[in-house]
Amino acid sequence: HVNSKHMGRNVFISGAGGGLGKALAHEFSGLGFRVVAADIDPDKLAELQGIDGITCVKLDVTDSETVKKVCNDLFP
Repeated sequence: HVNSKHMGRNVFISGAGGGLGKALAHEFSGLGFRVVAADIDPDKLAELQGIDGITCVKLDVTDSETVKKVCNDLFP
């Protein structure tokens, strides 16, 4: 259930298209966190698309400049 103390808090999950990443995205969003679900393969994020509180992004986390840009855009 959503916990108000988590509202407005952010979680960034890399590899969110995999089993553990998807499970964590569901769990954190269910608790009220704002989740950024990142994966290099956007097709793997399809299950998470459209879920309230989850923003899906195609991202190669080995590219530090792109990671910085995405985080700055999403967490101003």
